[in-house]
Amino acid sequence: MVYSQSPSSVTEKAARRKEKAELFGLGFQEIVVIVILAVLLLGPKKIPEVAQTVGKLLRDLQHAADDVKKELARPVEDLKREMSKPVEDMKRQLSGQVDDIKKELTNSVEAKSKVLETNQKITTADSRIAEKKDKGDSKTEPIPDCKVDKGTHDHGPDGLAG
Repeated sequence: MVYSQSPSSVTEKAARRKEKAELFGLGFQEIVVIVILAVLLLGPKKIPEVAQTVGKLLRDLQHAADDVKKELARPVEDLKREMSKPVEDMKRQLSGQVDDIKKELTNSVEAKSKVLETNQKITTADSRIAEKKDKGDSKTEPIPDCKVDKGTHDHGPDGLAG
């Protein structure tokens, strides 16, 4: 199979291969030169000791770097935890307030709906009475499903007492 690749992806892959081949930023040829110089300067008997010492040194440096990273990350994590507590508290408080507002709005809408329904029934009853008066029938009938308080109330145009 033949895959077509863009020039940038080919160069990226080549760069990744080159990075993998390098050790500590050194290419293969440079490493060979260093090994030859080490054999000439130290001799074959000292090379294992030096390699062991260098390995320990690199391992200790890696551990030290990891410790420094952990020490630097700890205050950041503590700060994140401290900052998240007030935010979570505020979320809970606001959520409760939003729920209360929803309940109040729902109750208000239900009450307004009942008032409008009652106003509609009154309007219907008023129109029936007016029709009967126009026909000359003075007899009035009770309105079904309409419970009206017979006391005196001052209702505004929206049907609410005020």
